Amino acid sequence: MKYIIFFLILTSCIYCDSLQLNSATKDNGNIAIEVKLPESLDGKVWDTYMYYTIDNNRYYITLNGNSTERQVLGMLPQQIELSAQNWASKTLRVTVEIYKSNSNDLLATSQCESAILSRKNIANENPQIQFVQKFSDEKSRWYTNYKQFDSKWKYDKMGQYGGTTIGKDGCAMSSAANIINWTPRDLNSRLKGNGGYQNNLIIWTKVPYLSYAGKKSLSSSLFSSYHVIAYVGGHFVLLTGAKSGGYGSHDPGKSSNPVYSPGQIYSTRCYSK
Repeated sequence: MKYIIFFLILTSCIYCDSLQLNSATKDNGNIAIEVKLPESLDGKVWDTYMYYTIDNNRYYITLNGNSTERQVLGMLPQQIELSAQNWASKTLRVTVEIYKSNSNDLLATSQCESAILSRKNIANENPQIQFVQKFSDEKSRWYTNYKQFDSKWKYDKMGQYGGTTIGKDGCAMSSAANIINWTPRDLNSRLKGNGGYQNNLIIWTKVPYLSYAGKKSLSSSLFSSYHVIAYVGGHFVLLTGAKSGGYGSHDPGKSSNPVYSPGQIYSTRCYSK
């Protein structure tokens, strides 16, 4: 039996260190959350956790579903779309927590509470909150598709003081490596040898064979002149070009390569072609 679920969202937001979450409904019934990050986090890599609570149990929302184990979301885009499935409770409260990478230092947190006025529950099926994200099977002939979590180098130390690893915080560096067709291990070694890090953050101008052009406004025409790395909130990805519904990616932190909508992208870092 099919159930049609109607959502009416009433929003109550809590702010911490200027992190703001504002929820609304879309025409398709999904929950849309707009995110405003604290300026202090702009361009930084950090850990994001998103969860809801049922019967005092936390369920973490990831791109691969929900988990009772604490799991990093991996990004916090400007616009999030969530789909509630088999949801029977009266409200949905989503909590976002941002932690300093590799630590338990809480940088910011916020909640959005939403009332769901029409609910149906299907017996023997668990409620789920799904992160809605399109993926692309598009092959890019211009860029390699190395992943920062590859076992060949994910434990390699990176950064100015060797305080983190490629697998943990190497998204920006791995995105740059995919532009020049180097492995993350090879580019990391070069950057460590030529002062290419400030703490654990890549110095964009130190990437070999590329001329850094700074931040540019995102548009479809940008790709004719630049290699484009996008900041999607605590995470960097290499964009491969414009396509229907957004921009294709080689995302070093995910097995599949998402299509990022313009609203999910905070800013860009560009290299001249």
